[in-house]
Amino acid sequence: MAVAADPNRAGLDPPVPEPLAEQLFAASLARMEQLRSVRQRDALADGVGGVVLSTARYVAPDRFSLQTAEGDASIAVGPTQAFRRGDEPWRTVRRSAPFRYPTYGDNYVGATAQRLGHDTTEGGTPVHVVTFYVPRDRAWYCWWVDAGDGRVVREVMEAASHYMTTRYDAFDEPFEIALP
Repeated sequence: MAVAADPNRAGLDPPVPEPLAEQLFAASLARMEQLRSVRQRDALADGVGGVVLSTARYVAPDRFSLQTAEGDASIAVGPTQAFRRGDEPWRTVRRSAPFRYPTYGDNYVGATAQRLGHDTTEGGTPVHVVTFYVPRDRAWYCWWVDAGDGRVVREVMEAASHYMTTRYDAFDEPFEIALP
């Protein structure tokens, strides 16, 4: 994470947003909202040794699949969700609200303290780095934004006992997601 967003160096209060960082954040968020599909690979840690690795796929307007490294899986299609632990049979339930994608605008509502980091590369691709804070989550985020197309290719989230690194790829590639 960039130094400007590090609460250990900048204090707990979010810094004043930088106008250029706010613009980059808003443009990247709008670009992500245009996605029709994406693959998301997460590494989630709790800070005391617990780690969950997972791969998720999202397809607009209402499909999601998740597979963990441990073999657990979940699939959502609109109002229906199915779960499976390891080799157990699938369980299907009705969701309280239909699944929908994309929802990046909802995920980062209220984001503030946008700051620019140093431009760098991610997988050989030039990227801009932007950090921000989401008060609802009480979490700091860092995005690596593709300098060419404005999509987020990597994200880090830091919150209390929640440390997550996400890599996005396979943008707008066709995925088939169906209930078991």
